Amino acid sequence: MSDVIDISLTADATALARIEGALEAFAEQHGLAPKAAYGLSLVVEELVTNIVKYGYGDGAPGPVWLAVRLEDGSIVGTLTDAGIAFDPTGMDTPDVDAEMDERHVGGLGVHLVRTLAEEFAYHRDGDRNVVTFRLAA
Repeated sequence: MSDVIDISLTADATALARIEGALEAFAEQHGLAPKAAYGLSLVVEELVTNIVKYGYGDGAPGPVWLAVRLEDGSIVGTLTDAGIAFDPTGMDTPDVDAEMDERHVGGLGVHLVRTLAEEFAYHRDGDRNVVTFRLAA
């Protein structure tokens, strides 16, 4: 078993199922508290779901890479894809207090990531989106 997660897969409907087992094994191996393991799972699920749904505009799934490691008492993750350039950190914060029929569609997953993560960053590296996050372990 590895001290890190380093997965390369296709951003399609099976991506989350393939990642889930790796996240569970990582959490167990490192003795992560249930809250930390759940936070890691939620953050990765939200970010990967966005890549699967919106990352490759032509409808054909493309590659996605996930790396997760422990560093200085934190969980550090990186998600990389070769899809359409998109900076999730620049999204407006949704009005969670608005009535349901007045809310705009989208943005709640990214809001959840912002809420859970100690750090959340984006950069474009050539033709790739690179999102990094840091969570309390």
